[in-house]
Amino acid sequence: MANNQLWEVNVQEDNRTQTDIRRMRKSGLRALFLSVSVDCRSQYRDAVRACLGQVDLVKRIVKKHGDQLLLVDSAAGLRDAVKGGKIAVALALEAGHCIDSSLAVLRIFYDLGVRYMTLTQNCNTPWAESWISQSNRSAGNLTRNSVLENKGLSIFGEAVIAEMNRLGMIVDLSHASIEAVRRTLSVSIAPVIFSHSGVYSICRHPRNIPDDILIQLKRHGSLLLITFFNDLISCSAEANVTDVADHFDYVRNLIGADYVGIGSDFDGVPRTPEGLSDVSEYGTLFQLLRDRGWKDDELEKVAGKNILRVLHDVEQVRVNYPAKFSHPDESLIPESDLLDTSCRVTSL
Repeated sequence: MANNQLWEVNVQEDNRTQTDIRRMRKSGLRALFLSVSVDCRSQYRDAVRACLGQVDLVKRIVKKHGDQLLLVDSAAGLRDAVKGGKIAVALALEAGHCIDSSLAVLRIFYDLGVRYMTLTQNCNTPWAESWISQSNRSAGNLTRNSVLENKGLSIFGEAVIAEMNRLGMIVDLSHASIEAVRRTLSVSIAPVIFSHSGVYSICRHPRNIPDDILIQLKRHGSLLLITFFNDLISCSAEANVTDVADHFDYVRNLIGADYVGIGSDFDGVPRTPEGLSDVSEYGTLFQLLRDRGWKDDELEKVAGKNILRVLHDVEQVRVNYPAKFSHPDESLIPESDLLDTSCRVTSL
């Protein structure tokens, strides 16, 4: 994000990006998650500092444009922002390595307003397996470690999920391996999301979600947010809005409209479908879905009611968390799970 330099970011109108206030207003977009994401090369090094820098930038952007944007950290806050005519901005971490395998750092990010975290990016964390690792393992190119031996999540990874449940932070499984997904669904007592993925039966990319997991999402009250990344929509460099609509139709037909939403990944991917080039074109997708027989109440769920429901349900898990487990978890990751300790001077 422009090296975290606020004067380099024209949030009001910037045609170099796919998202700005002018185009959000044009499309009627009323709320969004802004994802903090840093390169996998920062893991074991300066990931925490880099992620904090991006959180700081988002907060400063919202403050600078406070007449139009409002930072929110709850379902109620999001609704209030929309009612007040502002665009609600919520924070997310799209990289589990942002917390440097520390539950204390996870709690700090929650206190700063982060409301979902993607467990992995395009690399393993020491406690969760990514889709990249899954692909390598399928090809026989990966040495097993404690994460893989525990089916996608280490024991510490399970502690991360439990602490996110306790805090009221949504677990995001986009980028996670299927083994990590299955294990998380068996461990988490709160709904989860896939923040930007597609349907595997349409595009057989390892980032996409197979039918058996979609069926589990329904049982779990969870949510698939459909990405607009061509590679995950059509399994090629080219795609169009009808290809995206096919993913929505598939989920609706398999498990219902209550479990699907929009996870565009604008400004996070190199190519998007024809007809969905930026946030101003959301209406094209909604009109196409309406033409395909989607009812207004279903479209309202896709547009935001579903993710609001998940956010509310995760908050309720926090409120109702068993008293004997309600204190912060002080567990530390075993040093043997860390593949690189050269930059560490303490195990805390």
